[in-house]
Amino acid sequence: MERDVFRTYYVNIYGEVGLGSGGHVSDWVVKLGGSVITCKDIPYCFRLDVMNNIAKQILRISEGSKVVLVHGGGSFGHYEASISDSSRTSRTSHSMITLNFLVNSVLRDQNIPTYTVPGRFFSMNAVNDVLSNGMIPVIFGDILANGMVISGDDITIEIARNGYKAIFLTDVEGIMNSDGKVLECVESTDEFPLIDSNVSDVTGGILTKVRKILEAGINAIIANPGDENILRITSGIRVGTRVGKCD
Repeated sequence: MERDVFRTYYVNIYGEVGLGSGGHVSDWVVKLGGSVITCKDIPYCFRLDVMNNIAKQILRISEGSKVVLVHGGGSFGHYEASISDSSRTSRTSHSMITLNFLVNSVLRDQNIPTYTVPGRFFSMNAVNDVLSNGMIPVIFGDILANGMVISGDDITIEIARNGYKAIFLTDVEGIMNSDGKVLECVESTDEFPLIDSNVSDVTGGILTKVRKILEAGINAIIANPGDENILRITSGIRVGTRVGKCD
């Protein structure tokens, strides 16, 4: 009964979640930026409150759509990867497994059936296999035994190239200009001079993220998960910055 009331409440406000602006069901890949789910300047600090908020929204959109989650390393993986010594690879791998456990624990607390796919084993076949068995893939940026880092952004973009709509969750409201205002849309690298390149997350500069999205020829939204923004985005409400075609 409570679930039905909860569903009606959101449909009345946002429309049917999981629907794109064209009114058809969309499939979503959501990248949980490390700067969102961890404390940027404190090693091994997990932002439980933020992850709880994200999980509640993921539960809603997963009721009517396929959802794939990817998360970054934040102050877990990126912290360890930044220290160059003989144990860097081992420490980084272990830290990402630890963070993935925390992310999955919060999702499962919301009764979301998840299945971990380490970045080193990522493929669309693996993603489709998890989805076909009624679970949500949770993929994480990874490191190979030779020390090569596998980017969560790159994984997200590859999934988006296979027909999924992409949302990149960051610790800022969107892409900012030099005046601190959120740009509604960026569709070309020609607009890079307008972007405040000092605003970045722990995975690197925001310009790198935008460039990769544009070069892949996909459309994506960069936004903060607060204020139920994931629900808003999946309901066709404009939030954050759209990267790609500015329709």
